[in-house]
Amino acid sequence: MKANQPILLSSKGLARLVNAPHSDMINITVGPVTYPVDNHIACYISPLITRMILSDPLLDKFHFSDTEEDQFYLILDLISGRPVWINDDNVDFLIRAGQIFENEELVELCLRFINEPIKITNVLSKIIRKQELKVDFSAEIEFAASHLFEFDDEVLKQLDVKILRSLLGCRTLQIRNESWLFSFVCSLITRFGDEYRCLLGYIMFEALGDKEMAQFINMISPEEIDGILWQSLTNRLLKNVSNVSQSPRTTKCFSILSSETESYQYTTNSFDGVFANLSKKYGNLCEKEIVTISSSGNISMPPNEIIDNSFGGYWYSTNVQNSWVMIDFGTKLRIKPNAYSLRTAHFNPCIVEHLKSWVLEGSIDAKHWSELDRQKNSQDLNGDFKYKTWPCKELEAFRYIRLKQTSKNHHNSHFLFLNNIELFGTLIVEKTKKDQNLRNETKNNNDKKSDSEDSVDSDE
Repeated sequence: MKANQPILLSSKGLARLVNAPHSDMINITVGPVTYPVDNHIACYISPLITRMILSDPLLDKFHFSDTEEDQFYLILDLISGRPVWINDDNVDFLIRAGQIFENEELVELCLRFINEPIKITNVLSKIIRKQELKVDFSAEIEFAASHLFEFDDEVLKQLDVKILRSLLGCRTLQIRNESWLFSFVCSLITRFGDEYRCLLGYIMFEALGDKEMAQFINMISPEEIDGILWQSLTNRLLKNVSNVSQSPRTTKCFSILSSETESYQYTTNSFDGVFANLSKKYGNLCEKEIVTISSSGNISMPPNEIIDNSFGGYWYSTNVQNSWVMIDFGTKLRIKPNAYSLRTAHFNPCIVEHLKSWVLEGSIDAKHWSELDRQKNSQDLNGDFKYKTWPCKELEAFRYIRLKQTSKNHHNSHFLFLNNIELFGTLIVEKTKKDQNLRNETKNNNDKKSDSEDSVDSDE
């Protein structure tokens, strides 16, 4: 449970007071209770009431809700200029109140409270909660879809059909394979009924075998084939289906044999580099042991989240001189960086623990370090969620990259606070002799298979 946090509406609503009639009252009904509120105050809290008064200057009633009168005192506190302490018990009400009044500022303040970092363990409950609150949950959908293969089937079956459609239609979808998805959808139809037949349209039928296609034909009638489902079926009719075990969204284990080098250059997006793209392909890089992140010491938690560009919180080190955080690309990968991005944490306005001076370094053995970039007394990151991308020296390819704070931060302490780090450059696969032999063997097998297929085609 999160600790209580105070919220207070800004002066933005004062601009609406010019539209309020002088000395008039409006009665706001909340369940069986009526609250007479000065028009100026009503306009301050509600853009909707402001528009209604402009349309009807004689307006004297506004229906808020049939229930929830026991928490409306929070709104009375806000419109009286008093801070409200937001907590898990009242945040949902305050969000709904902001939606009813069309007060975007109130909704945004409340969403900051519930927008914890997205994790496997909380993402589905966050989706359900935000759906009930009718607020945007596209970030949660994209995260959950990219990790769909990690969830237990029974957990996924508890989701309603609208959420499942959003997940299966998401561009980041990663599943075990299409056979699993077909079996999963069939089980939903069997358990919950025809409402779930719409999910069949999200299956890549070109990746199913004959047995599964026969099962599909037996369960569907021609009149049930709509446009989406027909499009999926035509993909199977038009393509070679000799390899039915894979589809583009089938989850992959990280393989160092996939490429010799991969280039991730900075263009315009400061957080679409090495970590963002590897995460899209392979999921959580630390959990998959693709990279390891360590530090000079942790106060809050391990620094694993700082390479996740969807992370909304912050990591910070112990308060020691020359605090650092280090990324280890392991025995197989090397990074040849040419740019990097940093993003600061989001703090209470009275706290300014932001980076001021630092050095970015690279190393092969974590003992001898090469300086890639140095910033001294920089103001670039002195603020909440501020970010910037810097070029760095393009030297050799390194296994380790370290960000080290070289003096006190803007709050005059040695804490190293960070929300996100991203690297740009070239990712290089370190090949052992065994790896190369395996790669050559795989290539030879593929060549033989291709020759065999060409021979069959020529015979025909």
